Amino acid sequence: MDTNITELSERLTQWGATIEMLPGQVSPHTGNGSNWASADWHWETRTYKVYFPVGYPFHGIYHELLHLVWAGIEGAGCLEVMPGVDSRVVANIAEFNNDLDHAIVIPREIAIYPDAAGFWQADLDRTLRETNFDDRSHLGTLKCKMTLFRGWLVLPHALPNYEITAEYRRRLSVNGWLEAADRMTAGVQQAGRDKMAAVRHLQSGLALDYLNESYCFQRTL
Repeated sequence: MDTNITELSERLTQWGATIEMLPGQVSPHTGNGSNWASADWHWETRTYKVYFPVGYPFHGIYHELLHLVWAGIEGAGCLEVMPGVDSRVVANIAEFNNDLDHAIVIPREIAIYPDAAGFWQADLDRTLRETNFDDRSHLGTLKCKMTLFRGWLVLPHALPNYEITAEYRRRLSVNGWLEAADRMTAGVQQAGRDKMAAVRHLQSGLALDYLNESYCFQRTL
């Protein structure tokens, strides 16, 4: 295993987590791990199971460990849905938690593995191409805004001088959203480990009814 991964795994073990690397296996909870790296945190046993394809790039495995460093060692925790909230909101809150983590984790990943920049540029470009910007219905406009704002959480800090960042900036500007997106991204960075403050910045930028403090709370690992 790569030295960076070994060292980070040891740091997490010292913190009190059990790290299990499971190449070639798939998470029984999410079904992820066959095409890209994924990880599950088991609260009761404090076990972090990392799933990834055999031969997967080291930066992707390191990325999953960085999530736990941020959530656990550095105290950011994770967003959990409040009891009684509509079950359809659960997946959305989990996705936004991941987005907030990526604002911190991806720049760190690229700093250690510069080749990860190409991976994330391709990933964010694919997301852009899969979004129908010609759909001007209310729902279509919301989907476009979600794509651009979620990408903007990462791009200015992780890939500031890349073509994909310029393209996201252009599309945000054309729609009149760039100023709000900049405020959101700056606010999330300033919030740091305070995820509830970060949620307020996300909600302010995206104006989503279900993304607010009454629906979720910050849980410490």
